[in-house]
Order: sequence, then structure tokens, then C-alpha cells
Amino acid sequence: MITTAYAPLQYAGNGSTKDFSVTWPYFADTDLVVTLRDDTTGTDTLQAISTDYTATTPSPAPGTGTVTFVAAPASGETVVIERAVPLTQQIDYVEDDAFSAASHEEALDRACLHAQERKSDVDHTPKFPASDPAASIGDLPSSVVRAGKYLGFDTDGEPVAFDAPADTTALSTFGASLGLSADAAAARTLLEVGDDDSYGNLLINGDFAYAPKGNGPFTAVSVWKNWDCAYLFPKWKLVSDGSDIVDVQRQTSVVPTNRTHAVLFDVETAEKKYGFVQLVEERIGQYMRGESLSLGFWARTTAAVTIKAAVISSTNGDGLDLADIVSAWGGQGTDPTLAGGYSYEDSSATSFALSADTWTWCEVKDVTISGTAKMIGVFFWADVGNVGSNNVGDCLYVSAFSLTKGMVAVEADPRPTAIEVAMCHRFHQHYAIGTGESRIFFVWSGTNGTGSSQTFSVPFFLKGKLRTYNAVVSIAAITEWTVSNISNLDASNAGDNVVVIEFDVAASSFGTIVPDTTGDPYLDVYADIW
Repeated sequence: MITTAYAPLQYAGNGSTKDFSVTWPYFADTDLVVTLRDDTTGTDTLQAISTDYTATTPSPAPGTGTVTFVAAPASGETVVIERAVPLTQQIDYVEDDAFSAASHEEALDRACLHAQERKSDVDHTPKFPASDPAASIGDLPSSVVRAGKYLGFDTDGEPVAFDAPADTTALSTFGASLGLSADAAAARTLLEVGDDDSYGNLLINGDFAYAPKGNGPFTAVSVWKNWDCAYLFPKWKLVSDGSDIVDVQRQTSVVPTNRTHAVLFDVETAEKKYGFVQLVEERIGQYMRGESLSLGFWARTTAAVTIKAAVISSTNGDGLDLADIVSAWGGQGTDPTLAGGYSYEDSSATSFALSADTWTWCEVKDVTISGTAKMIGVFFWADVGNVGSNNVGDCLYVSAFSLTKGMVAVEADPRPTAIEVAMCHRFHQHYAIGTGESRIFFVWSGTNGTGSSQTFSVPFFLKGKLRTYNAVVSIAAITEWTVSNISNLDASNAGDNVVVIEFDVAASSFGTIVPDTTGDPYLDVYADIW
């Protein structure tokens, strides 16, 4: 008599359990089919009786029993036990023999077990719903018709063989893993990206697309000089271990693929460190606290050299007049000591060993911004002391700087030129002013003074500096701006007749610059943020 339903049994391995119960009836140990499934790959491995496991033979039969493994199935493996009673009829009724109730019941039991197993097989196969009319269920295409094709269904729901699409490509292991990600968070982890890219590239002018002072070269004798702490391109400051360490030039001939500009550093003083720095203002930097940021850029050299890069931060906040973020450059392999209030967001900078004449994508990945950061920024420099590096005439090219949220650096697409220029103008506005005038005014309302005038094209940053070059300038009047400092000449730049005026204005305010000069020099007026 059979009173127990049948379904394949499954047990989770744990590395220690060897015995697994068989809870439905079977006749002999050979009636069992035992499989181990790898839970990670889904691979089934058929187990061999006596070699991999043993099983009890029920007495009386049919009955329940136990499967005992030679080696305990490991964690991450599933034991599957099925029944497969031979499809034979083993009872022989001999004419005129006495009727054997036991053998007759065995035959009925075997028939019942066969029926249970077939039901299990049917339960594990695709089926048409009972609501489909029998006439609508067709046969599968023949093996010749379906070979190398996909199974599908026509407009009547009949099974048909379809050709594979012409552009079908097998998924890579990575692609399959991405497609099988449990949710968006798991996919982002696999891709090593953050959960919010709304900020995009936090750097401005990362492609050096805007160069109001021209392409250069900026040298020791050019109007805009290659001195330490010189702003040569909007938002980018040259920092170096002394002045006239490198000539700097924006060029278009040696650039990474799909990029239009790169900056060239041409070594003028051997064995000295030099680099570029850009700071991101506090109103953005403070929202990056606790976030993971990554820096990426392209670099190329004419001679083997090691460069370093880092994400930095400042607790000083906006508007601090700090001429140099570096207080000591240090020797070969050492990271420069940063000025007060500035720090590396990683314990040390990331090194990149560049080969000659090859563009290399450089990444500083997964940097968590500290909870006290106000301004954040990026700092890269060429190290010294490498054999054959930082010699006079060696050249280094850089391009396509990006600082983005996420665990890997993303090569950000260039912004439209008009947007990039407007973003630069918040921090740096450069004007070529007419000649032959008598004095220079900085007028809030634009109602005072004489001569030509220039109006800020976008709301300007909270605090900045105005400089005039190549002119003899006198201060005549300043109306409605709070002036924090006026100096006649900047001693370090005295040869250029430079007047520096610091000013404070309300954030997001518009103003007017009215310049007048004596004599007939060429006058440039620009403002930039330290």
C-alpha cells in the first residue's frame, strides 16, 4: 500500500552532515538517483552509488531509508534525491498456482510508484494551460527544422523555429553578472559607481577649453609668467618648487583620442617638482562630505617620469588669500607638505609611472571626503629624481581632468563651450581695455567715472582680486564696494607695474569695471579667486 506522496528531496549541505533521510517509499538502493548541485553555478553532478554514497535497502520493501555520503556535502551545495523505479513488470502469474497477495500488492505498489514519478516529471516540464483548446496545440518543429534556431510562437500560439537575430552576441561573464544583479544598488557596486551622478564633473575647465590669456607659451619673459602660483588658465593654478621651473602651453597637436586640448609642461629647471591645482568652492565642497570621489585625467610624457595625484581638501573655507597650498615640496618620492588647513584626503598620493610617448589614463579612486572639509580640490605634480626625468627639455602633457562621485574615475564628456565659459566667469573674467585714459575705477553701480566700462557677464564669486598688467595705474575712486586692502605695487611683480586690489561684494552680485590709464600702454583687467 502506498500512502505517501512523492516529490524529489532537497537538502542543504553544511560540510558536516553525511546522512540524509529518504521519506517516501522505494524498493532498492538502486532505485535512487542522487545529485549534488553547486548553488553558485547551478551545475548538477550525478553521484555514483558505493563510490560517493550508500543507501539502505528497505525491509520490508517498499519502505523509507537513508542516503549516507562518503564525504559530507559542503556549504553551498544542495543534495537532490530522486526515485527511478525500473519500468519493468516483474510479477509472473503462473496458471493454477495459488494466488499470492504479497506479490500482487508489490505489482500494484510498483505501478503506483511509476505513476508518481511520471507525475513528478510532468510537474517539471512546460505545459500548455488546460484552457487552451486541444486543436490549437501543435507539435514542435522537427530536429532538422529547429537545428540552430530559437523556439518561439507564431500569432496563433503555435510553436515555431526562429532564426537567430543577425547581431546576436554572447554575453560576457561580466555582462551576465550585471544583468543578474539583484537590484540597482548591486549593479552600481558591480560597476564601482556611486548612487548619484547629478553633480557630474566637479572641476571647471578640466579640458582647458577656455584660455582667455591665450595658449602661451607662458615663460619667464612672457606677459603672463610661469611663476609659482600663477593662474594661467581659468580655475587652474601652476604650483612649482620655485619660478621658471616649466614653460606652460595649451596645444592641440598632441591630445588624447576625442579631446581637443592638452596642456604641455616643458621643463626649464631640472630636478624640480611642478604641477597644477584646482579648488572647488565651499558651497559644493561641503555637500561632498562623506561621499566617495574619484579623480581621473590623461597624461603623456616624452621621457619616462613618475607623476603623482591626489584629492585634497581645506578647512579654511572660501576666499582665504593663500598664495600657495604647498609649504614644502620635499625630495624624491615624498608628497609635498601642504599649507595650513589643507590636507590629502587619502593618506598618501597615488603614483603613476608614465612611459614615453603614450597616453595613460590616471585614476585616484574611491576617496572618501572628510566630515570637516569645506573646499575640496585636485593636485597633481611631477616627481623628481627618476633616471632621465625632469631634465631640461623633458615634456609632460595632461588633459581631460574630471572629479566625479563614485568608486572609479569617469572620463567626463566635455561641457558645451558656452556653459564652460560661463562657469569660468564666476571666478575669472579677463578684459582687454582701451588705451590713453587717466585712471582706473571699480564702480558698484556703474554711475561714476569716465572711460570705457566692462560689466561682469555672470554673478561673481564672493571675494577675489583684481590685477592690471603693463600699465601705470593710479587709484582715483572706489564707490560702494567694501575694499579690504589696496597696495600700490606687488613687490614680486613690480617689473610689470601691477596694482592688486582686494574687494568683497555680496555673493551673486553684478558689478561694473571702469578702467582709465595714463600714457598709451595695453591694459588687461581680470579677476580670479585664490
